[in-house]
Amino acid sequence: MIVLLFVVEHITPALQQLHWLPIDYRITYKLCLTMHFVHTSRAPQYLSDCVPTVACSSRRPGLRSSDTAAYVKPRCRTKFGERAFCYAGPAAWNSLPHHLHQINDTGLFKRRLKTDTEHIAASCGSTPGHFVNSAL
Repeated sequence: MIVLLFVVEHITPALQQLHWLPIDYRITYKLCLTMHFVHTSRAPQYLSDCVPTVACSSRRPGLRSSDTAAYVKPRCRTKFGERAFCYAGPAAWNSLPHHLHQINDTGLFKRRLKTDTEHIAASCGSTPGHFVNSAL
């Protein structure tokens, strides 16, 4: 056991003390980390092929959006389809602040992403999907 708790005690304060993220934020953290590997060309080719950049898929390359580090989020008809990596990965990545997109060092990216995620989790509570929908 890491923390000694009684059966009737809540786990949330113990998780905050250990600096562990709630599950929904942990999933989003892992998605953003995987997208960072795609962005820095350290991911397997099948993942890179799954998520095209806005610049590659734009039919008009002169647009301002072609200069961003954003990825295309495909249209999805069902909530179940939103769980697929080709949808959830770009949704999580595009919701990150711009300064995180520019980091190429994985260790630094992890630290900054975890810090930002902890701040949002502490201020918003554990609301599923809130991390992706909020502006960090």
